[in-house]
Amino acid sequence: MMASYDWRDVIQRNFHYNLFAVPIPVLEDPEPRVHAHAASALINFCEGVERVALLPYLGPIVEHFKLLNPPQEAAIARRYMQEQAITTLAMVAAASEVTFAKHYPTIMPLLLKVLQNAEDSEYRKLSVKAMECAGLIDIAVGPDVFKQDSQTLVELLVRIQSPPDPEDTQL
Repeated sequence: MMASYDWRDVIQRNFHYNLFAVPIPVLEDPEPRVHAHAASALINFCEGVERVALLPYLGPIVEHFKLLNPPQEAAIARRYMQEQAITTLAMVAAASEVTFAKHYPTIMPLLLKVLQNAEDSEYRKLSVKAMECAGLIDIAVGPDVFKQDSQTLVELLVRIQSPPDPEDTQL
């Protein structure tokens, strides 16, 4: 296992097709945990990947992230799947940089929806991941693209933090 990490650059550069070919279709699997594990595998591969190696797969990856708005299933499985999807999107956005702007209109409304519904304390981890993802997407796409949603995001962040919950250990 360590050898694959040691040779990560060579593997990413020379075998990206083989490595992306497996987890991307699995994002459609009917089992939520399988979705999440495929998304996790994408995170591991996208860490440090060169943007040119990621670009041919960016569209198919983002297309499969209907995971942010899954069908009504067991709440825990759905939430776990959403958390993993948001984490993966953050990594993919960071790795693809300005190229992610093409997918911004599809993804940002889903993230804002997650944050709008984040008042319930059991969704705290999901909302924190959505905040982080929105920030990384902002950095990736730049201020001109992000400007249209910046006010909404700030208002949601203020609403989520006010009034502070005395039992919240994250404050």
